[in-house]
Amino acid sequence: FTPENDETFTTLNENAKITLLHEGELAVSYKVAIDWALPEGRNPDEKTRSKHLNPCRIESIVTLKKGSRYLEVETTVDNQSEDHRVRALFRPHIETEKSLADGQFDLVERGITPWKEWINPSNCQRCQAFFALEDAARGLAVAGRGLHEFEILRDGENTMALTLLRCVGYMGDWGVFPTPHMQCKGVQTLEYAVVPYAAADREQAFALAH
Repeated sequence: FTPENDETFTTLNENAKITLLHEGELAVSYKVAIDWALPEGRNPDEKTRSKHLNPCRIESIVTLKKGSRYLEVETTVDNQSEDHRVRALFRPHIETEKSLADGQFDLVERGITPWKEWINPSNCQRCQAFFALEDAARGLAVAGRGLHEFEILRDGENTMALTLLRCVGYMGDWGVFPTPHMQCKGVQTLEYAVVPYAAADREQAFALAH
């Protein structure tokens, strides 16, 4: 479901409360908390979202361990809304025409710009353990625990989007059937990591992502 008059909500300019949770010789952790609000769901006309906003608290615990080459993130979302998607966005400032995705048996390369006949405004793809962008000098991989949907946004910045929650009330191609539990209502905790790497360390970085 993508309404004709869709609207994107972002935490980019929200006031986040950042708290130091732990600082020791082996690790440092911060909690980033945001009290947000999202539309309650879709309207019956299937063209717009509800004007009524439900509270949505998001807390992320960000941890960097001594000697680690990646940043660990644990995000908890108290989801009280329906028919929407929650994504974590990363801007790597990497110019490239293709994305890399961990597949079942190989590393899959896909063009960021889809086939000219592709009319869907989104171009979501799938990965197993991680997806990445890279140029001749460096790269950035995003690894998710059980998070298999990603998209490279065509926004001029190659923003990397990792889907945390995709909340839908029904599914179907040859027939439609209800999926009320897929609205993911309640508290959900997601785990992922950000792995920057130099081109020479590509294989090691992908092993760390796994």
